Amino acid sequence: MPPYQVLILTDKEDRDFRNSAELHFSQANIDTATAPAEPVDALLLPGENIDRPLHQLRSGQWHWPADIPAFTLGKAHPLADGDYTQLSEQLANWLTQYQQRRAQLAQLPEAIAPLERFLQYAWPRPGFTLRAQWQLSQHSNYHYPILRALGLDDEQRLLQQWQQQEVLESTELLDRVRQCPHCHSEQINFVDTCPSCKSIDIHSTIALHCFTCGHVGEQRQFQQDNALRCPTCLTQLRHIGVDYDRPLERFACNSCQQRFIEGEVVGRCPNGHASNPSELLERRIYHYRLGPGADQFASSGRVFDNRALQWGESVSLENFSWLLRWNNASARRHRHQHLLLFLNWAGIGQAI
Repeated sequence: MPPYQVLILTDKEDRDFRNSAELHFSQANIDTATAPAEPVDALLLPGENIDRPLHQLRSGQWHWPADIPAFTLGKAHPLADGDYTQLSEQLANWLTQYQQRRAQLAQLPEAIAPLERFLQYAWPRPGFTLRAQWQLSQHSNYHYPILRALGLDDEQRLLQQWQQQEVLESTELLDRVRQCPHCHSEQINFVDTCPSCKSIDIHSTIALHCFTCGHVGEQRQFQQDNALRCPTCLTQLRHIGVDYDRPLERFACNSCQQRFIEGEVVGRCPNGHASNPSELLERRIYHYRLGPGADQFASSGRVFDNRALQWGESVSLENFSWLLRWNNASARRHRHQHLLLFLNWAGIGQAI
């Protein structure tokens, strides 16, 4: 097993790591302007504030390759490959497997499509896990940092497509969130409204119902001279269940004066869309691991997607060509006829 060069990126000089037969450590300042440019096999970031350096690394802002193995010290991070304190004994084996798998992908064409760019990063890493992270934002609170660092937008669509292609397999359900059915925002504010006029100006109150005359009103209207007395018929209310009771309608609307038992809940997003809770979309947040589709890509440079297509779903050019050849062969065999229709709209990209 060859020795591996591990570069420690830190702003301190009191870090001490033992050398071994397989790992040799050197040290550099975390500032990329002063970092040495000699080839290294892995990076080690032992500091606490590593979010920004790791994002710069994975997004290609440093002179090291964006997919170079990087490890943290005592703190897991979604843009890193693990905690050094847990991998120190197996780190040399991990790097050996990584370089072997990386060399296998080097024979494939340059990664251009989102799936290719993702697998070029993920597949060489033994035991790779795509982990979600919660971060408050204006649209979606959950995101996958490595997809964002690689410049892969529209995470939900990509994850759904990669699951269908068996490139990814869900491993752990992290959370379930609700989305606006109009704009898919997850910033939903739930508010009670009046079932009659839909006003949000409602309040909770205690009401009384006089058995003598049937008057219903707020309890404060019945309080006279330290006793309960009906403001309409002036009957003194002594015993609940005999002289009066409390109606089930616990809420009242200040706009239309309507009384009701429960308000009508409405979910509102920052874009002004109002929806009933039953209309909100459910999004399940998972952690993922690589599936058999990723191994197909590593061995052949493509993912074989021969599943049944859904109406309106995009398809790769290779799968479209395969499907067209299969349709033609089937039509000749069974003496059927079919039509290939091509529609093109000028400016469709700008319209979308």
